[in-house]
Parts: sequence; structure tokens; C-alpha cells
Amino acid sequence: MDTFSKKIKSSTLLGCLIIAIVGCDSSSIPPERYQQSDALIQTISSNLKKAPYLTEEIKVDHSRLASAKGQPFPPTQVIIFNNDNLEAKMLHQKQILALDMPLRILAYESSRDQKNSVVWNEIDYIESRYNINFSDEIVSQYNKSMKAATEEIPAKFITHFSTNTMKKSGITTLNSRHSFDDTYQKSLAIIKSNSDVVIFDEIDFQAKALSQDVSIGKTKLILFGAPKPGGKSMADAQTLGLDALPQKYLVWQDGDGVHVSYNNLTEIADRQNTKKSIALRIIQYRLDSSFKKGFDEP
Repeated sequence: MDTFSKKIKSSTLLGCLIIAIVGCDSSSIPPERYQQSDALIQTISSNLKKAPYLTEEIKVDHSRLASAKGQPFPPTQVIIFNNDNLEAKMLHQKQILALDMPLRILAYESSRDQKNSVVWNEIDYIESRYNINFSDEIVSQYNKSMKAATEEIPAKFITHFSTNTMKKSGITTLNSRHSFDDTYQKSLAIIKSNSDVVIFDEIDFQAKALSQDVSIGKTKLILFGAPKPGGKSMADAQTLGLDALPQKYLVWQDGDGVHVSYNNLTEIADRQNTKKSIALRIIQYRLDSSFKKGFDEP
């Protein structure tokens, strides 16, 4: 039995434990359906521990979280991880790139054919989205990170998006009249005002960059989402769990002032050539109405 097959077997118990912890009602998704995606994530997590320049930030199990809220859909998990040195170099060129950081890989079972896959963004996509050209060193570091994270993942599981470009950047940026700290606290308050929202993580990229002796402006990212509407959005569009969900909200400061930026989820769906459900459009409407009301001041 090969190493990956052994991990599939060992992940059965892990899957059952996770279901118990989150109280998941996955009656329409039998526990054994999670075995392969769990094994893929487990392999990536193990790889991150082996690479001295990579650290795991957080895992978000979209499927089980949504199932716990009564909205089951096929296995879909994202693992988010750091290469602090690489991220510092990238953000030194353009702070708003933090909206696509840290690094991440999605493991999911297709709702169409129950085929399990892993997918991530190529660096060409980031260059295209932000209209930037990276040095050979950064490109090499990025590709090395993804290769290390996916070591021992059989090629049959690896898939790619059909395009690495977007017609538009898919980013909304608003200016704030407040200080950075006040803007950040106001942003948190707006996000928390929605009772169904979970804040998954908060990341201070300036502090991380300073640990690498790289100077950037104040830059903080909030990862958040509402599992039930998020589950509805991903039911037939699981790859949204890589970029669009959990939602990413960036507060950053440069020489022109303080700004807030977030993704346009429907434009990410266009880039991924996946379904734009009514639920996804409602989430986008809620994002726009909440933040534009909060920061587009007269």
C-alpha cells in the first residue's frame, strides 16, 4: 500500500472526530466521502511541517461548517499557509497583494462526478490580477513553496484553472477618513454586525514582514464568512472556497492614506468559470452595502 493510500485510511478516524467536534449533520454526505479530501489535506499539512520555510496558518473545512448549519455539500477544504519571507518580498512591491495572501490550496470533491482534486493559484494569476511582474527569485520561491506543499500528492488529483487572467482585478477599494487603527476596529464592527458571521483569522502582515527585515506599511487581513450562505454558494462551485470564501478583507495604509479592499466574489467566479448562484450574489450585495455605507462618507 502506498503512502497516500495509508493516509486515506488513517483520515477516516480524523473525519469522524471533526464531525463530532463541529456537530456536523452530514446525513447527505456519508463520512466515507470525506476520506480522500481529508487525506489530501493531511498530506499537505504534513508537508508544511517538513519544510522549514513554510508554516500552517489555518484550515477551513467549508463542507463540514456548512453541514453543521444545515447546508451540506460535497467535501471542500482549504489549507492556508505562510512563507513569511516570500510574502514580505511580494508585499514590499505592492501592499494590496495581501488580499491574495497567505498561500493556500483547496482540496475538494466535485459535485458533478465526485472526483477529488487539489487546486491552487499559479503565480501568473497574481501577476495578471495586480498588473505586476515578479523577479525570477520570487517566482522560483513561490513555485518551490507550492511544490513542497503538494509533495506526494499523486498527479491524478492535481487540477488547474482554465485561465490565469481576470478581465478585471475583481477588487473593490474604498478610502477611509479614519486612522488605520480606527478603520480596522470599525471594519471589525461592521463584519461582526452580521450575526451569522464567523471570523476565522486576523493576520498582521506588517509584523510578519518586519520579522524578515522588510519594511511595508500597516497591513492587516481579516478572514471571515457565514457558513450557511457560503455553503449555498459553493454547492455547485466548490473552487470558490479557494479565493472567494472565506471572504477576505484588507485594511492597509500607504503614502496616500488608509484604505480598505475586498474581493468581488462574482468576478472571481467568472475567472474560475464556475456558477454564480443567487446566494453568492446576495453575499456580494451584503459586502458592498455594508462596507460602502461604512466608508463612503459624505
